[in-house]
Amino acid sequence: MSGHTLTRWRLPALLFLAGLVVRLGWLVVEPPTRLVGDELTWITAARELAAPDVRFNPLRSQLIFYPPLHPYLLAASREFLGGRTGIKVVQAILGALLVFPVFAIGTRAFDRRVGIAAATAAALYPELVWQSVHFWSEPLFMALLWGALAFLVAADARRGRAEAAAAGCLLGLAALTRDPALYFAPLAALWLGIGRVGPRLWRGAAALLVATLVVVLPWTLRNWSRYRTLIPVSLMGARTFWEASTRQHDAVIADYSAIEQTQGPVAAYRHALGAGTAAVWERQPLWLLEQIGGQVPQFWTAANLIIIHLERRAYDIEVRPWLARLVLLATAVPHVVVTAAFLIGLATLPLTRSRVLLLLFLAYYQALHVVTLGHPRLRLPALPVVLVFAAAALYQGRDGSLKWTRPRLALAVLLLLAFAVCLAQDVAGFWREPVFGFS
Repeated sequence: MSGHTLTRWRLPALLFLAGLVVRLGWLVVEPPTRLVGDELTWITAARELAAPDVRFNPLRSQLIFYPPLHPYLLAASREFLGGRTGIKVVQAILGALLVFPVFAIGTRAFDRRVGIAAATAAALYPELVWQSVHFWSEPLFMALLWGALAFLVAADARRGRAEAAAAGCLLGLAALTRDPALYFAPLAALWLGIGRVGPRLWRGAAALLVATLVVVLPWTLRNWSRYRTLIPVSLMGARTFWEASTRQHDAVIADYSAIEQTQGPVAAYRHALGAGTAAVWERQPLWLLEQIGGQVPQFWTAANLIIIHLERRAYDIEVRPWLARLVLLATAVPHVVVTAAFLIGLATLPLTRSRVLLLLFLAYYQALHVVTLGHPRLRLPALPVVLVFAAAALYQGRDGSLKWTRPRLALAVLLLLAFAVCLAQDVAGFWREPVFGFS
């Protein structure tokens, strides 16, 4: 490794260490807490994988509703590193690793100072720090996904098939953590090949797709072997689609579980897909507008899983109102500031190929969570796009180089007004929530 390369990565490495120290520090001082939401499901799946009758053998495991990689990681961490604390240490390392791809992408899409600023935010952002010492799949998913995007941007810049194949491998691993990464691969390949002349660029796109499929295919074949049905990764998406289509969370989960217990997981999946599609047709012609109005505010809300944790009384200690308010400010204010800066950057920053890729991913991910559920936890995989554009907007705003034409100004105002509407709903919700003691 050359001296120039070592110098280039020295500061990101220090930011990684800082992010890791902050995460491990939070692991030490966080009060005891009960498992919330899917955390219990992940721990249960990990316990099943490590059980004596399975011992990590995928053909013996019942795992099908959720993707496999995160439960396998939890099971291996728990088995070899000592219980739940070992899992949290691995999660903290994965969470801090996000610094490197965010730096690489911010630097290529804008410049080094934007890369450093965005990487600093990735290291210290409250939601990301908190997530890294719990049992959700975001730390693993985001490290893999953004590693893939970093290689993708490098493949486009260097016209390299090796980088494209590396991006495909990481996308495949990300897909084995969360299904949406698999369906982004064709869009990534299209972006890599389009707008360029010559077959070499399309070879890079082909390398990306082949690498993605090679990584995912063994699990798909395992699913076929066990269930005699083509299931690329998991069955989770159908139930989520059904929930969003009917807007009846508890009833859908109860019905899905009943079908799964009596007829099996594949039958439940097919029923969910059919029922969700029927519900969409019943809600025409306003379905899309209703989904946008219901899910987009939930995606961009100032609430987050930390606040939800407080609202659910998940900590084993009494959280006094003054402390709950402090947590609210410490987590909601960064989200508001960063998102506002991102929206200004979205309206004013000129587009390049790498910036188009980031916005393409954001549009894909937002559309996915319009069709399904726009929970605040689910926006985290798209957060680095926000951090990068926000950093660029802040720097260029300070330099006076933002492109303030009338159409761009109008777009920025509209975006900020829409965000303000979302925040108004949040303020009303926080005011009514007893844990904060406002009313």
